[in-house]
Formats: sequence, structure tokens, C-alpha cells
Amino acid sequence: MAGLERDAKGRVQIGDTVWQTGRSYLPTHKRNIGFVFQDARLFAHLNVAENVNYGLRWPNRPKGLADDLIEALELGQLMKRNVSALSGGELRRVALARALATRPDLMLLDEPLSGLDATRKARVLPFIARALRASGCPAIYVSHDRHETNTLADREIVMAGGKVLEHVKAGPVFDAKVCGDTKTGQPVLRFAGQQFACRGGAVIGETQKFRLAPQSLLISKNDPGQGTALFRAKIKILRYGDVHLVFHMCDEAPDVEVQVHAPQRSDFKLSVGQTLWLSVGDIDFIPHSSGT
Repeated sequence: MAGLERDAKGRVQIGDTVWQTGRSYLPTHKRNIGFVFQDARLFAHLNVAENVNYGLRWPNRPKGLADDLIEALELGQLMKRNVSALSGGELRRVALARALATRPDLMLLDEPLSGLDATRKARVLPFIARALRASGCPAIYVSHDRHETNTLADREIVMAGGKVLEHVKAGPVFDAKVCGDTKTGQPVLRFAGQQFACRGGAVIGETQKFRLAPQSLLISKNDPGQGTALFRAKIKILRYGDVHLVFHMCDEAPDVEVQVHAPQRSDFKLSVGQTLWLSVGDIDFIPHSSGT
């Protein structure tokens, strides 16, 4: 996609513009791509504003960073600060702003939260979600952390050894209120008669958006008993070892369709229309204003 491999097989097309096929090739410098790397790669001798505006010096570039992006990334108070004075999360936000400032046709983000601990990742994810939404730019987000991809992505592609192992469309987004656990008082999410743990920063009384985490969905033919959130689900589609299930969570939500992997056992035979037990081990919270 970036054009770094001239002889790569396949077809890359953005809108009506063909970037690469077996016969044609558009050089990298002519592809309007925004890059965000594993480390921020900011210019140490420039302040935040100068780093963000660096790519705007070239011809036919927009003038200045859009106000909605400055607001989405909360950069207003940082623009005159030296990059050496920024935290790890702030560095990532500035790097994202610099890439989006040129109004790219495509964003490529290569593990942009690499090196941050879970708490800092949780703080930065909403900024990424808001900024991409504000820009309207399609993005390819590469990560080894499926919580990140489940949280941000409309579609998730799992790869290993250069091969696609799984291609999953993001499930629907649900709303639920954060409540206090009757025993511990800690924030929990109650939905459809089930209780889920909340990831950092949840406030009792607020409404959280969430998706079911595909990798934590397990199926069984018999009731597995207590310990996880359970739902009855009916098989809609069987395809290449994947099971597409439809299940009813509650009267306030429409039926949900999810895709899971069937156990690779010869005795685990399935058929369309069959009813199974679906165990939900985890959920992924959606950053505010990220959309679906």
C-alpha cells in the first residue's frame, strides 16, 4: 500500500485512483499517505506547532491544521511546547496530528501505541478514534493488541506468516450504564442480565459504549455452567470452520450476529439452525465519539 515494493502482487486502489497493479505503479512520494510509526519520530529542534505544520510547507498542501483536529487531539495548550517536554501519550498525539495535517487519502498506523503501558494506551485510544473520525480519512491500523483493533476498527483482519487467518466485521455497539458492584462497590457494567468488569477510568452512573470481543467468545453444545456471561445462540452460517451465530441479548437491543471459530474436533459437528451456548468472556469499550 505504501509503494515500497514495486514488484508486489495485487491491486491497490483508493477511490477511483489506481496506485498499483501488476502493470502500473505509482511511486510512494506521489501517494497521498499519512504515516504514524511505532515511535513518534518528531523533530527534536522544532516545537509542537512546527512539527505538525512541517508537511504543510510543500506545494498544494492545506494551510494549517483544521480546528476540529486540534480539538479532537486536545493540542491547543501544547502547540508552543518543545517536544522534549511531552509525555509518551502527548508525543503520539502530535505524531498523529502531523500525519493528518496533510489531509491524506489513507492513513497507515504501524503499532502507534507501542511502548505505552495499558493505562496510557487507554488514555490515547480515544484521541486516535476522535481524530480519525474528525478527518474522515480511511486508516489501516496495525497492532498485536486485539483490544486496540476491536476498539477502533470497523473490520479486523488477523494475519500470520503473510496469510490471512481471519476477517471479521466489527459487531454492533451497545450502550449500558456503569453501576457499583453490590459486594465490592467497584464500577461494573450491567447489561442483558449479565455483569462485566470495567476497564480503567469508568465512573458510576455514566453510560459506556462497548462491543463484544470476538476472541473471547466461546461456544459449547451444553450449558457450561456459571462463571461467564452466557447466551443461547442459533447458527446462521457455517463457512470454512467459522460459525456465524445470531443471538438475542435483551429486549432493548436487536439480535446480534457474531463470528467465532468452531473447535477443531471431529466430534464437534454443527449444522445451520442448531442452538448453542455462547460464553462471553470479555468486552471492549469504545472511546467516546469513535462511532462504529
